[in-house]
Amino acid sequence: MHIANITPPQWAGTFPQGPYRMALAHWVLDNQLYAKKIRLDDPYILMDNGAFEGSQVEVALLNEATTRIAASEVVLPDTPGNARETLQKSWASLGRIASKRIMFVPQGNSIEEWSDCLTAWLIKWEESSWKETYVLSLGITSLRIPGSTKPQIGSRFELIKKVIKTGYPAHLLGVPNTEEFLTRELPEALRLGVRGFDTSLAFALAAKGILLTSKAKKVQLGDPAQYEMLPTNARRLVYLNQAILRARTDGICADEIPTRLIRDTAQRWLKYWAEGFEPLVGAMRACGMPIGRYALCKEDGREKYVRLLGEGDLPGEEEELYVLEPITTRR
Repeated sequence: MHIANITPPQWAGTFPQGPYRMALAHWVLDNQLYAKKIRLDDPYILMDNGAFEGSQVEVALLNEATTRIAASEVVLPDTPGNARETLQKSWASLGRIASKRIMFVPQGNSIEEWSDCLTAWLIKWEESSWKETYVLSLGITSLRIPGSTKPQIGSRFELIKKVIKTGYPAHLLGVPNTEEFLTRELPEALRLGVRGFDTSLAFALAAKGILLTSKAKKVQLGDPAQYEMLPTNARRLVYLNQAILRARTDGICADEIPTRLIRDTAQRWLKYWAEGFEPLVGAMRACGMPIGRYALCKEDGREKYVRLLGEGDLPGEEEELYVLEPITTRR
């Protein structure tokens, strides 16, 4: 499954972008450097209309942004949680969108309303000549109150199944809740063959010094201006969080982070381990991992994985306590 990792515009191109990306129209229009870097290496780019961020642009500006970066696919205009407005706005945009690939995002405040929105659009689509002009995919977002960006946690799980049954390519828009996404939605999406998803989670958590685990409380990206400066540890943790998200999507790990993944990420900055450091300690610190208590599992005497422990948590039967402590300055 493809991942579109979203980072603030000033950090575009700094971290691995991958071949599948999500661009925000208002960022493209406002930031020439972002527009240049988001299209490096000829990726498949989804052009988002900015509705979730409260910055939805008119179709003419959406087209301008699409053309500027040669976006591959455009998310049709929608209104979060509002089925009627979404149907009207998305359909009215057909014939005016500067892309042959489009994504319709059903909206609703209940499963019934959302399902009616999807059904109504697809019936109209099948009866129209637009299907000869465009290639259609479907975006899946959570149920929510009209106009609200706050999702109904747990609601998208069933919506994924309904979209897959239509036979159209599917994309998960954003992450409603870290635990819900990593433990329920992602495995189901992988099982059903969802094409991809986009999220700013890896960056937003790292900027706060938080390791990506299912227990990490979601952090909204918010105003990009707050990220003009990032500490070195935060920047390095973005790399690790992205690697963890990729590994989870590939089914390689869960909250147990393979030590090989940590070491591989650390090799961006360390060609060899500093003298006097145990290798795993050096790798964890190099990746900006937060200080605290971890559970360490060994296999045949070699470190296999570490797992961040929450307050009051204890290592399992085959694990041992591993404490990552702050570096103390010697006098």
